[in-house]
Amino acid sequence: MKRIRSLLQHMRVITSTWSRVLALIWKTNPWYVAWLLIFTFFGGLIPSLQIQVTTQIIQNAAEAIQEGRPTQLVHLAIFFGLLQGGLMILSSLLGIGQQQIQSLLQTKLANTIAIQIFNILQPIRTRSKKFASFGLATSSWIDIRNFTTTFIR
Repeated sequence: MKRIRSLLQHMRVITSTWSRVLALIWKTNPWYVAWLLIFTFFGGLIPSLQIQVTTQIIQNAAEAIQEGRPTQLVHLAIFFGLLQGGLMILSSLLGIGQQQIQSLLQTKLANTIAIQIFNILQPIRTRSKKFASFGLATSSWIDIRNFTTTFIR
């Protein structure tokens, strides 16, 4: 029974943490997140489309060979080859777009977190006895590692 309670409590903590993280990512720039999801979704569809095109190539080639129409086989091979090439180009463009948007989102997220940390540290950057009693430097620069180990536990 204790294990179940502990597991449920752990799951609540994990769920709460992930919901806060996802909310932070969404608040950073909803448009980047939406575009990243769109690029990822369509990038995931490309392999299934390539499989469908390959299946059509094989089926049409088999039919053309059985019916003795070599010219139709050549035309179909060229068409489906171009279609496969187009899918490869589309896949590459989606991958590039996804990487660019992800990079922009990561940069914006890092800036958002840095601003939040700055806003938390701004009131602390005073020269008070309480500040010095924690063993932190009293200058305008604060050692973040010391701050996190002292204040965040």
